[in-house]
Amino acid sequence: MKHGMLLPVLTVMLGGGVPVLAETPSQAAPSVTGTKSVTLRVEKMVCSAWTAQKHLEWSFAGCARRPLTGITSVERGNRMKIQRRRLLAIAVVLVSPLLSGRAVYAAHPTVRWDIVSVQPPDVRAGGVASARTNNDFKITLTGSGTFRIKPGNPQATGGGTFEIRDPAEQVVNSGTYEVTGVVRFEVAPGEFLPPLIDHIGNPAEAHAGLVVLNIAYSDGAEGILIVSCHLAGTPDQVFEGITVTHRFVDFWNREAPSDDPFIDANRTLFHVSP
Repeated sequence: MKHGMLLPVLTVMLGGGVPVLAETPSQAAPSVTGTKSVTLRVEKMVCSAWTAQKHLEWSFAGCARRPLTGITSVERGNRMKIQRRRLLAIAVVLVSPLLSGRAVYAAHPTVRWDIVSVQPPDVRAGGVASARTNNDFKITLTGSGTFRIKPGNPQATGGGTFEIRDPAEQVVNSGTYEVTGVVRFEVAPGEFLPPLIDHIGNPAEAHAGLVVLNIAYSDGAEGILIVSCHLAGTPDQVFEGITVTHRFVDFWNREAPSDDPFIDANRTLFHVSP
């Protein structure tokens, strides 16, 4: 279409990458002067860890393949430093995508496409978009749908209505169409910005881009539908609107959206869900 807080779960690996399996207070290690120790059962290894000190302050007491007996304060301090560095490294790796402001998606996200209706500031599904042939026949579509691009098993749903008019504006064909497959989808740069209000999905998931879909018409014809979305910041090579084929006829000349935002036609939008 032209124009809370995420809490990362840190999996802490103790003692060279051995996962903590369970907490077993009944197997507590011998007490250390002024403290109480809790022994954590680890796969084939017992770690003397997380020593509770006064005022509910917690410090890491080290993780070893031998008991604390005989470990000097220097060794314990060195181990604490190593563990702090490991935890910091894990936190940086997991939090960096959040700080960068870039979305992280699954390998095969679900994408929704819409020919949208824009009545500022509201953006809703249910708009229309048109394209023309080289001799000025015009096709007008409504439509929306979803798809996932999985290698060897692409999934696509959706469809809408179509109407074809001749140069004299007489209706020569009309009906419905159904999406039968997805050929390719590419996300493009661009942002969905206020004051527009997204009534379709999460505005944080709104994207510019281009998709190529296979479609089947109710009159028995087949064709290819291209939906392209241009948002704020999208390169100008990316057009806004649709092009489509019907049998051997190519409606290649898309109608661009009007500069008047109150003329409601020829606008599209994608939502990419993780």
